[in-house]
Amino acid sequence: MAYEGICVKCGKCKGVCPTYGILKREDLSPRGRVHLATLVRDGIDVDFEYSASTCFLCSACEEVCPQRVKILDHILLLRSRLSYPVKLSVLKLLISGTRVTSFGLNSGVAFFPGCIYSNMGKYVLESAIASMKFIFGGIDLIEGICCGFPFRIYGKSYEFDAGILDRYNLILTVCATCSHELKRKIGFDRVLDFLELIDRHRDYFEKRVSIKDKVTFHYPCHLIRGVMDRGRVDRILKVVFRDKFIPMKEEICCGFGSSNIDNLADRASINILKSAMVTGSNVILVDCPSCHLEIEKVRLKNSMPFTISHIATVFG
Repeated sequence: MAYEGICVKCGKCKGVCPTYGILKREDLSPRGRVHLATLVRDGIDVDFEYSASTCFLCSACEEVCPQRVKILDHILLLRSRLSYPVKLSVLKLLISGTRVTSFGLNSGVAFFPGCIYSNMGKYVLESAIASMKFIFGGIDLIEGICCGFPFRIYGKSYEFDAGILDRYNLILTVCATCSHELKRKIGFDRVLDFLELIDRHRDYFEKRVSIKDKVTFHYPCHLIRGVMDRGRVDRILKVVFRDKFIPMKEEICCGFGSSNIDNLADRASINILKSAMVTGSNVILVDCPSCHLEIEKVRLKNSMPFTISHIATVFG
């Protein structure tokens, strides 16, 4: 392909970019951010903080780019030149040293919940462990380490010791971002997102649906662009929840990957809630703790009548 990897400013990325869609500013489009990164790399002094910090890092632009430009690499270059002391210090607090807790028999299966649910979602872990233990006979819960993506958001590197996972044949997650990152780092087939677990063991999960309300599902960016496509997600949920599952029409990024300047992330998440409202569902299922936190925050701000639940928690 001629000019592969080089932005030719065709503009296809603008049509899918959530921040450009909200503010219609060229410097908030993917090609605008790539241009700024090129200038910075060439040593030209430009103001790029707002443009770099507001990107959602959803990867929708890379999906449609005909030149296969690695747009996120350009944006992360800009972010590496910025300082995020408060957010980085919070992330470091969430990583408290590797802890391994065994539940049941040694099955060669590990559960990697990620740093957010390990610290703020114990009920999600308990629900997931109950299903995993029943299916496999036992699992090892691996806590205190991060997949690394939250650090990449702020332009920093973090590499956990993957050796801790070498002894396991299968690693299970309840976070689409962790799934995406771990598949990229240690092998696609060795890592199963919770939705993939549901797909492999449909008989188990079909019999244990504990929810009676209509449900819809928020499609995390890292799930549908790094683990499975939306069509497969919908097929899995239709089989398990049958006519209780009503899919949203839109795939909307929650904006968690941005710094939420000018409430851009909140403005994206309110659109998720409005899309859910159209389905007539009472429950929004999620498969990502970042999405969970962002959507719940906006729901509370606007007093909207939904329950936001991780999908692992609706099986009794």
